[in-house]
Amino acid sequence: MRFIVLALALTLVYGACTVSRDDIGGIVKLSALAIAYGSVPVIVGLSGLLAQRRLPPERRQHRYELSDAGISMSSAVGQSTTAWAAYERVEESSRGFYLSPQKRIWYFMPKRALHRPGELDRLRTLFVESLGTRARVSTARGSSIGAA
Repeated sequence: MRFIVLALALTLVYGACTVSRDDIGGIVKLSALAIAYGSVPVIVGLSGLLAQRRLPPERRQHRYELSDAGISMSSAVGQSTTAWAAYERVEESSRGFYLSPQKRIWYFMPKRALHRPGELDRLRTLFVESLGTRARVSTARGSSIGAA
């Protein structure tokens, strides 16, 4: 994403320096290029959303079970268990937890899936106990646990 923004900014700066007031074709090309760069994140996001919606219902729902041994994920079509040692880190956002088994790969576990009182705090504690400083989660008061 940062690369796209940087490329767009450089294109606009370069284009503004080379396009004169009378060069309508250059302005049109520059505008088309700016629109193309700006639409890439939208297209990527929409394609992911549409791919998810095309899946049959039994493939959309996943169940996560967390224990001292690791994380078990299951759906109607398969299951796996991964030990905590396999995870590089866990990061908490306002909407859920991002679990990273390796760089640039993330599993998302939404907080809305936690229904019982105290589950959120137990989950944070389990992450910290299992991953130590690789768990970047919040406390009940809003301060961060784990490495910053």
